[in-house]
Amino acid sequence: MIDGWQHRTMASALSLAIVVFGVVAPISLSAEVQSAPPITLPQATTVIWQNDSSHPPSGSEVNETDTLDLVRSLIELSRQSGDLRALGKAEVLLQKVPASDLDAAVLSAIIDQRKHLFDKAAATLSRVLAAQPNHPQANFTAYSLAVVQGDYQQAGEACLRLGSIGYKLIEQSCRHNLMGLKGQPQKAFDGLQRVLNNPPPHIHQERAWTQATLAELAAAIEHPDTPALYHPTLALAPEDHYSAASLADWYLQHDKAQSALAILNGRPASDRLDILRLIALRQAGSPEAESLHSRLREQFSAAGQRDSAIHLHEHARFLLDLEQQPEAALELAKKNYEIQKERADKRLLERARRAVEASQ
Repeated sequence: MIDGWQHRTMASALSLAIVVFGVVAPISLSAEVQSAPPITLPQATTVIWQNDSSHPPSGSEVNETDTLDLVRSLIELSRQSGDLRALGKAEVLLQKVPASDLDAAVLSAIIDQRKHLFDKAAATLSRVLAAQPNHPQANFTAYSLAVVQGDYQQAGEACLRLGSIGYKLIEQSCRHNLMGLKGQPQKAFDGLQRVLNNPPPHIHQERAWTQATLAELAAAIEHPDTPALYHPTLALAPEDHYSAASLADWYLQHDKAQSALAILNGRPASDRLDILRLIALRQAGSPEAESLHSRLREQFSAAGQRDSAIHLHEHARFLLDLEQQPEAALELAKKNYEIQKERADKRLLERARRAVEASQ
């Protein structure tokens, strides 16, 4: 079995400048949903940065009103490209915003989570929610952070708060996702499928994200229709690299390398996507695999010298699936699981343990 790209991370706060999941579909909303503040879901997909995204405007060109929008753009750019340097630029911009600004604080927490500074991010979100318990992005980010850390009670509480301020479909998605994480993936899949057949009032972004949750649950129970369940999300969000990677990984688990390569084609270079590309190229017997393998080996060697926690999952998987070093992979998988505990992290740890046992 081969793991997928984990961690649907989150993006921006109020006064949205990042559009989620592509073009907004016309839909009639209830008054409750219409009155709910805007929220960015974990896998935002449309970057609003229209200029050279590697060189944001200088401080003299940015007024205070635009600063948070630029920060959101840089966070999204980092997610799309995998380049953490954009986060450093975002942090510099946040220094221009008063420390009392709650939206800026949430963006700072999102950046810290992306850098795997989970405790720091959680502390920031706690302060925001103490001041404004119904802050939608703070609640969503708190939910996602709690899931990463395996704190399902905190995740459930944030999930309920989201429902109470108008995000009923997101609440259902979160609730069923937690049900699956706590050991009942089949029940969670069946329940969320019923919800989607008769959903509460929602906007299309909520539908797309909930559909992606359903696809993840389908993969967890080895449902044969898993690819068909990913396609609606990718149709709405062609740049949703998280779902694309998950689908490509499903294809690789089922020895469908060409289908995996088709999904990965045109997507950016990142450790996670490149590992999937390399596995697919090797399955397909492509000569291109050798050069990619060498490049990834150099990248992970450099990351190991920096003792970075950010790429532990990917490095462990590289050692396990591509370097045939199960003991080294197990060591990194254990370190990774101490930090983050999502499905793919647990699955990688279990696979590494089995591989070590098989090698003895």
